[in-house]
Amino acid sequence: MKRLIPLLLLPLPAMASESIVPEGCEAFLTVQTQGCTSLLMWRCEKEPEGYHWSAAFDDQGLLSVSSYDHQYQWLDTTYLWDNSREVLLDSEDPIHMDDLFETGHDTFAFTVRRTMVGHTQTMRVIGADVLTGESVTIDGVALEELATELRYFTEGGEVDYQSKGTQYVSREMRLFFPAQDEVVAQDGGTIEYDSRPVDFIYPGEPGFGVTTPLYGCEEIKTGHRDAG
Repeated sequence: MKRLIPLLLLPLPAMASESIVPEGCEAFLTVQTQGCTSLLMWRCEKEPEGYHWSAAFDDQGLLSVSSYDHQYQWLDTTYLWDNSREVLLDSEDPIHMDDLFETGHDTFAFTVRRTMVGHTQTMRVIGADVLTGESVTIDGVALEELATELRYFTEGGEVDYQSKGTQYVSREMRLFFPAQDEVVAQDGGTIEYDSRPVDFIYPGEPGFGVTTPLYGCEEIKTGHRDAG
């Protein structure tokens, strides 16, 4: 497994793309979403073909950096808001994008190590992605909708985190993009998130590499979200 390029686990201010993309790597896509988030994606020349990284920014700065393999199996995430990191340990049923495209569904089950300040635990992750048959074009990009469900289990078998909702996938780019999620809170209530893409921005286009989010920030500050 390829390790995530190390980051200092400290809150960081908003930054230009060149300060987050490591040397020997090249950014290829910026995505502005409805949920007050900007996504920056890059590839590195020394990594296997299809591997890529994705950094998420809100209006306060860097939120997280994640890495994925050529089938979109998640490998590693550093979370800046709570100084934690999750690393893939093993996959008994890896995420497999080709299976999703060929059969319309893909299950997954893998184990991660979560490290926080002064604490480490092993978590089991299970879930599934299912193409719904619906499609949409956003900013000129053809996307297919998929229903997704995800659960994290503690070593004792208790559910630590669970969500369900929708995502988008681009066959041409072989990339997943967030859409709408419903997260189950500890008190049993649910929290809804709308992170659907608005702009897809490529190298050389205005706004490429801009990490300051453009949409939805005022709604979040005032406590109102567009449920779509």
